[in-house]
Amino acid sequence: MSARVELADLLAGFAAAREAASQPEGATRVPALTAAVHRRRVMRATVTTAAAAAVVLGVGAGVYGLTSPEPTPPAETLTPTPTPDETEEPEVTPEPELLGSVTVHPLLPEAEPLPAGLVEETTPGWSMVTYYPVDRDSGDHPTVLYLLAPDGRLFEVPTPVPLMAPCDFCDGGADDTAPALKAWLPGTSLAIVSPLYDDVELDGHYQVVDLLSGAVLQSIDAPGGSWVTVDFVRDGTTDVLVVTEAVAIEPELAEVTRIERRRVDGTVVAEHGGVDVVLPLSWRLSPDGALLALPGEDGAAVVLRASDLTEVARPVPGAARCPAGDGGHPLMATGWVDDQTLLFTCTAFQAPSGDPLVGPQTAVTTAVAVPLAGEPRMLAPEVVGSVEGVAGGRLLLHDWLAGTWTALGPDGARTDLDLRTSWLPPNARLTRDRLVHVEDQEWNGGPTWTVVSTDLATGETRALLPLVDSASRVRLVVGW
Repeated sequence: MSARVELADLLAGFAAAREAASQPEGATRVPALTAAVHRRRVMRATVTTAAAAAVVLGVGAGVYGLTSPEPTPPAETLTPTPTPDETEEPEVTPEPELLGSVTVHPLLPEAEPLPAGLVEETTPGWSMVTYYPVDRDSGDHPTVLYLLAPDGRLFEVPTPVPLMAPCDFCDGGADDTAPALKAWLPGTSLAIVSPLYDDVELDGHYQVVDLLSGAVLQSIDAPGGSWVTVDFVRDGTTDVLVVTEAVAIEPELAEVTRIERRRVDGTVVAEHGGVDVVLPLSWRLSPDGALLALPGEDGAAVVLRASDLTEVARPVPGAARCPAGDGGHPLMATGWVDDQTLLFTCTAFQAPSGDPLVGPQTAVTTAVAVPLAGEPRMLAPEVVGSVEGVAGGRLLLHDWLAGTWTALGPDGARTDLDLRTSWLPPNARLTRDRLVHVEDQEWNGGPTWTVVSTDLATGETRALLPLVDSASRVRLVVGW
């Protein structure tokens, strides 16, 4: 192939790569398919043109020989041998296979059919969104699962999993209890479903399923008198963590009786015995999935290695103390600042009047970063508001009394956030430096909903979905 052809292909590939790099993470799959088809066509056209030029030059040389003064023998009539480029049919690049079709309904958004292999190429920041009717007995509103790209593109997922349908594994649940998507592992079609009653999750019964095939890979039920919570480990495997919590042994203390790491088929590959924890139990995986933290006694965190569930540390927040006021308690581990640093927080309520029985109370929070190896450092000494999470080193603060949301940076700089919500829904997710959540937009003239993505660094907010009709509900599961 000529140098010109190679250069053209290189430039085309560079342009495609540069365009892909400017897109949101994971959002380049479908445009890349179109670019690949275009480059193949350019290559074929260039090679064919070069071959044709060679034939013309050969004919020109023959003409010059006929007019030469030197005598020449009679030219033999030769039948030119066809070249492969002149006889081959043009290569046809097959269109990407599409899985299923798109459900059209006045209460559903516009979407695209799901290209085969797209789910397997998703990364953290993609989401699964379930549209379902407020009145599930109406029969007119279909329940549909969508894959939501970081740039807002929507693909319908043709799943045989009976989401929001009558639940056949919800032991003892009410008649209108339904299985709902609880967790999803990006890069796969694996998900965890659990019962939902009146839009409230019921812990204790779970299934690990394949959204595309509908296969139930394992069922997880809580032992009698216990609760169980389940999530993916998210460390590059498809393993899940199963944490079983016994009934409280004291008003604010419970025992985690068993922690298991299971393969997706249910095989137990690691386990840990009991550990006393502070209620309410909220175990946290580090961003890389390598460590698991539980809130232990006396303000310490119990940190386990997720690969084999052995204990590696019990960090404490140093000399930091909870702000004075009603409801104060020792700082507790409530999240991860990064892969090796825990976030400890404590919130107390203070009455501006000085009398806790008079007037509203303001939430005041202390937040401390505690490395597993190193000294604690203060992130927020008694700031107004509660800490709802951390992403990209920024704390998400909510002032309940004023109804405002703020991102507090590592340097103390504040960014005001236009979050039109009075509380952070359970399925909201902080991923890298963004918050993705379902937002109630009743202020817009009706009880409608949308999915909103907010940049904690700049405060920029954009809606990823059109407003949802009041007859519909949306359930968001953000991949992380």
